[in-house]
Amino acid sequence: MRTVAVNENNDFFLDNTGSIPILSGKQAAAQTSRNFAATKQGEMIHAIQLGIPFFEVAFDHFPNLAQFEASLRRRILEVPTVASITRLEVDYLDGVITYTATIKTDQGEVTING
Repeated sequence: MRTVAVNENNDFFLDNTGSIPILSGKQAAAQTSRNFAATKQGEMIHAIQLGIPFFEVAFDHFPNLAQFEASLRRRILEVPTVASITRLEVDYLDGVITYTATIKTDQGEVTING
């Protein structure tokens, strides 16, 4: 897997040589997994069934963490090079849901946060 690198704001950028950086291997799988996990259900106009149902499970005073975790797990496993999720922790603190996942890719394990 190869993909264009993005910065912390999910924007394309140029590296020190003025080139668009390309990620491969487990770094590409990690970035793609983070992007898949951030996709809101209905956001992709040609595949509205894909994504995480944030409004239904996360954006509430009492979010359904089990349903969010199941949606997150399903979404990450849609990344072509992700073989499995070896660890997934979902937390809710001060109105913010966060996650840490260790994913097993074709090139090895990598941890992602969101």
